[in-house]
Amino acid sequence: MIPDKDAQIISRETQQQQDTLALLRSNGLGELVEACAHELNLVSFEERSEIPIPLSLIPQSETELDLGSDVSDTCRELLNIMEEPQHAFEYPFFIGGFTSSQNILSLESLALLYPEGTTFHTNSTLPDKDLLGKAVSDNVEKGGNVHVLGHTHPEPSNETKEESVAAKLSAETKTKYGIRDVGLNISLNDIYQLVSFRSTLEERHDFSLTVMICVLMFNGEIHFIYIENDKLLRITKEISSD
Repeated sequence: MIPDKDAQIISRETQQQQDTLALLRSNGLGELVEACAHELNLVSFEERSEIPIPLSLIPQSETELDLGSDVSDTCRELLNIMEEPQHAFEYPFFIGGFTSSQNILSLESLALLYPEGTTFHTNSTLPDKDLLGKAVSDNVEKGGNVHVLGHTHPEPSNETKEESVAAKLSAETKTKYGIRDVGLNISLNDIYQLVSFRSTLEERHDFSLTVMICVLMFNGEIHFIYIENDKLLRITKEISSD
């Protein structure tokens, strides 16, 4: 028999998985997910989690976003680190900020979410829960109402490319949906992370929040994804590696 606490965790995860799939369907992405799953015989949510989601299928938001120097400088450092093959990993981080009087999202601080001794991976380095909790609390204490959970997408090795879901899809499917090269799409799992992160913060804070995920890609693109009125929206910026 599953202990009550474990059962609650399983139930919560299952609900968030269902919410993720429902969100994708309501945003016109259900066909993409089902096409990829059918082609590669992906049955479980875990198997489907790496299905690529092209950024072009997520509408560009009209909201303005400003990156403070601390954020842009640290992103630039991460880009430079990822250029070295031995350091081409997924690095998790948190960005905090606030909504200005002009309704501009001002992102002012960035905290890295991996402690010393972390074992990094090319596509699945999880954020440290304690560091994430502290980053959120610090942002709230400073009056921040914009919370962004981010990670990097390094340029994948040939081996990583060959093992990816995106590489296994047919050329026809990739062309039909605009799926880019490996490392330049987000994934179904990224949307799940957004749903989960948003749900957790909204349960713990009564005030209005803007909750996002972001992905810093090896080509310098940084994409911010969020939900507004049940619609997925995207803000894209560029970070130079100089």
